[in-house]
Amino acid sequence: MRGVPAHPRPHGRVGVVTDPQEARSASSGNDAGPGTTVPSARPGSVRSPRGSAVGWPTTLIVIRHGRTVLTETGRFSGRTGQDPPLSGNGRRDAEQAAAAVAGLGRPGALFPDVPPVGAVISSPMRRTRETAEEVVRRLGDSAGPGVGPGVDLEIDPDWIEAGFGVWEGLTYADLVRDHAGELDRWQGSTSYAPPGGDSLDDVAARVRVARARAVEAHPERTVVIVTHATPVRVVLQEAVDGGASALWRTRVSAGSLSVVRYWTDGGIELATANTTAHLVQETL
Repeated sequence: MRGVPAHPRPHGRVGVVTDPQEARSASSGNDAGPGTTVPSARPGSVRSPRGSAVGWPTTLIVIRHGRTVLTETGRFSGRTGQDPPLSGNGRRDAEQAAAAVAGLGRPGALFPDVPPVGAVISSPMRRTRETAEEVVRRLGDSAGPGVGPGVDLEIDPDWIEAGFGVWEGLTYADLVRDHAGELDRWQGSTSYAPPGGDSLDDVAARVRVARARAVEAHPERTVVIVTHATPVRVVLQEAVDGGASALWRTRVSAGSLSVVRYWTDGGIELATANTTAHLVQETL
């Protein structure tokens, strides 16, 4: 399998998951990919504290949208298919993710050392917009310092899910039965696109542009990105400088949060991936 070309960086910073439930979520199927060296670190250590000599980082809180009826039935759901709203379970996912975000920077919060949110960016699809709108509403209700109704929702189409073309609405079992050859090609090369859909290379290219744009536009701030499973995997793959296998081996649950920090000198810290500690129960 060919890897997605990575942007060179002077160095990387890899954070440590210290919460046991976060550790279970982050390790479930995650892999940095062949050839990637992840520096070891003492649990609870901070490799590159905020406010270092190169300045404060921009922090991205990357959220996968809450569940829909298609999520709950394990069906492919991309930009070329239906645009379902959140289900009842999905609305609860959004509320719980929003509550976690609104508590940032407070003692006892899920992420107590992350500054309050300065911007919220969403994919244009209905399920992401509904999740992001709940985040904005909760931030507006928050009495935390630096958080208030001035945080607006920005829509960025580059954060949209991959298009799955003729696979939209199908399950994996459907593909194995009716589209086995196409599935093999898709899983064997990031340049292959399902008929009428997008290749992973195409998705990775636009997501990396969107990620860089968000970091550049909001220096030294915390930015919430509400997006889909494939874009989240691209962000995590880039953060650990992983190969193509990282796109397949990273679990991204509905309503989950991942936190990545970016310094101006090119340093990157993956603080946590696919955390679901804020949810009543882990979702698919």
